[in-house]
Amino acid sequence: MPPYPKAGQVAQPLPMQSRMIAEVALNVPLRRSFDYLVPSAETARIAPGGRVIVPFGKRTLTGIVVALKPDSTVPEERLRALHSLPHTEALFTQELLNFTRWVATYYCCGWGEVLDAALPCGLAARYRLRYRLRPEWAPAGQAAAERAGLSQPLRRLIESHASWSDAQWNRAADSDVERAWLAEHAQPGGPIEVLYHFDHPGRARMEKWLRLRPGATGIEAALALTVPGPGEGATGEGTGSDARKPTRKIQALRAIAEEREIPASRLAALMPQPAAAIKALTDAGWIEVFEREAHPLVRPTPLPPQEAYHTLTPDQRPIVEAIAAALGESRFRAFLLEGVTGSGKTEVYLHAVRDALARGRTALLLVPEIALTAQILNRFRARFGAQVAILHSAMDESARFGEWMRARRGEARVVIGARSALFAPLPDLGLLVVDEEHDPSYKQDETPRYQARDAALVRAREAGAVVILGTATPSMESLHNVTLGKLERLHLPARVENRSLPEVELVDLRETPRASGSALFSRPLADALRETLLRGQQAILFLNRRGFAQLIRCEACGEAILCPNCSLSLVYHRAQARLRCHHCDYAAPVPKTCPACQSPHLKEFGLGTERIEQEVTTLFPKARVLRMDSDALRRRGELERMLEGIRQRRYDVIIGTQILAKGHDFPGITLVSAVLADVALNLPDFRAAERTFQVLTQMAGRAGRGSDPGRVVIQTYNAHHHALVTVRDHHTARFAETELRYREASRMPPFTHLALFWASSTAPDRAERLARAVAKVAHAALAPGVTLDGPAEAPIRKVNRRFRWMVLLRSASVARLHRVLMTTLDDPALKAAHPDRLVVDVDPQSLL
Repeated sequence: MPPYPKAGQVAQPLPMQSRMIAEVALNVPLRRSFDYLVPSAETARIAPGGRVIVPFGKRTLTGIVVALKPDSTVPEERLRALHSLPHTEALFTQELLNFTRWVATYYCCGWGEVLDAALPCGLAARYRLRYRLRPEWAPAGQAAAERAGLSQPLRRLIESHASWSDAQWNRAADSDVERAWLAEHAQPGGPIEVLYHFDHPGRARMEKWLRLRPGATGIEAALALTVPGPGEGATGEGTGSDARKPTRKIQALRAIAEEREIPASRLAALMPQPAAAIKALTDAGWIEVFEREAHPLVRPTPLPPQEAYHTLTPDQRPIVEAIAAALGESRFRAFLLEGVTGSGKTEVYLHAVRDALARGRTALLLVPEIALTAQILNRFRARFGAQVAILHSAMDESARFGEWMRARRGEARVVIGARSALFAPLPDLGLLVVDEEHDPSYKQDETPRYQARDAALVRAREAGAVVILGTATPSMESLHNVTLGKLERLHLPARVENRSLPEVELVDLRETPRASGSALFSRPLADALRETLLRGQQAILFLNRRGFAQLIRCEACGEAILCPNCSLSLVYHRAQARLRCHHCDYAAPVPKTCPACQSPHLKEFGLGTERIEQEVTTLFPKARVLRMDSDALRRRGELERMLEGIRQRRYDVIIGTQILAKGHDFPGITLVSAVLADVALNLPDFRAAERTFQVLTQMAGRAGRGSDPGRVVIQTYNAHHHALVTVRDHHTARFAETELRYREASRMPPFTHLALFWASSTAPDRAERLARAVAKVAHAALAPGVTLDGPAEAPIRKVNRRFRWMVLLRSASVARLHRVLMTTLDDPALKAAHPDRLVVDVDPQSLL
């Protein structure tokens, strides 16, 4: 049978019939779906997109029905029936089924793996079992239990419970023999029937609500009373001198009548101990108690005040009009919105979302970092209120599931989220925005290894939606797609309110002396920082390295202290007095002597954000310093607290990693400095120059966003590199022209598609053997125009106790590349079970 349905095939529910086959995608690392026979009693309930529980080998798994059909290529005797359906509601529309199928096919993974990743909180992955006596077996089952010598508690459990769980059985069982009895008698044809129920911790929390009972009499008269109503009794409440004071029951009744429906928790906030009043009102027949799904607390604050739309600038107006015209066509259109930092791209997004909603369609906004969702969420909530939902992996399970369900039901027509929000179940998607489209965070580094920016274009195409890829520093792929006519380019060349871009200065550390008392700050940077502090303004110091020193080395033998799990040096964190690996998170105390030669002469090398913090406090002891990196952001809510502190100017100098470069608007920042721009520039990766240009341009864009002009100081040992020179000149087009020329000459993306095989093992020789076997199979399958590099040991040889080798395929034709990938992955020798791991990464973001 084919791995997946053919492109364009539409799976529709079949009419009820005696024989129906369900094609099911399972969350297993196999690039195929599986056929199951639908029990005749379930044919009217099953539909594509719904969840099912099925037997799979000796296991029982959950899956998603992706198609229904009358026949199967699997022989009759091998077809197994799916279990009874505990859940019949379809979770995926046909549009989302088509889209997830494309993701699975393009990125060479299982369709079920993609569908599972598309659901919040592993919604499809978990189920629970219950047991019961079959009705026709009840007397025989009880007799069997008695004959088996089961204890009285177990016999009582069987006789008195309609069904029971494993936990209930095991609690009542006295021995291992009794525990095994349940499994033995739950076999097909046995007296015990197994019941399957989906279970997920993210299912919506229910809360108690109160409302007036329809048709109840006497409510109006009771509301006018100032004496106890029926059911209060002679408690002394509302009698005597207090006769004119409303009783608690009347207070509660009035509160319920005012809002018609009210959560019990709100009533508890309005009056003390309302339980007795609720019972009295219920007994009187005036109100009824019911349950409703609780809205998760994903928003830390109430809805912000409604905000008017800003007057569009002359640059923004034609762009908004072009997007509105595209939305009016109700077909797929894709735009690259390139705008300098501070040019008002978010305002364009807001107008576009308003136009999409006005046409009865929904909108999805992707942001690269979870840290940005709260910031942009408030701007959208100020325009669209409770219609906005938020989705990202840092939310607790119930909150994420609640927001997912609001989007699915159409209650939330705008969804904002990070990469995984791409799969949001929005009906009739009309607009899809990818903010900061260049950001590498859009690439998932585990299965399914999709690129959310590229996949967004496919989802929009499936939905007939408009796509906006927004950025100040376009990726080379997007610029190339503009050239090919796949994207329409829109340009915002100036900041709003005619604010000037900051002046950028390159400081060559080879020629410029250091400031007195500092090993890290040049004199121009120290002077600029001093002037900024004297003016009462704020500064950002940027370095994309955490910790205090990047390694500790023995001066006697020259050995660095390495991570035992990775072939990387351990980073010294002075604040924690620990050495830490930034790949596997291994940590250890700082040794007093060298582990190799026992010499006490250990020395720190390199720098990180902690080191910069120390230098600033030494040079400017009165400055209020804040360090923002993942070490300082471990507590929940810490990021929001820090960002609010920066806006309120509680800090003078902010030191941080690239989290500061993405989308933040701090009017008080006038100075930005990259303390060492060469950190990313010197990485052995083909995207190093592009990423350096992007992050420094974005970082520079934080300066001068208020009324005061901005200034940027970039310290480097490579002041003539084209990435740094073009940052200084604010010349994105010149950087792109140079970089694309290099990429084309070296046969790298966007002119060539890449696919990377990662072979890894806990033993270095096995990793190498697997890589050589992959290279041999792939080489035999090579088609014209596809080349193979490797096998070669990975630049980072070992990560998390696994040794790594790589095989690289490249081709200008993605179709030819995929044919080689499929042939290689389907080779029987490579599919054989082994303890080693083979992963394929299509369109890798890095070769490290």
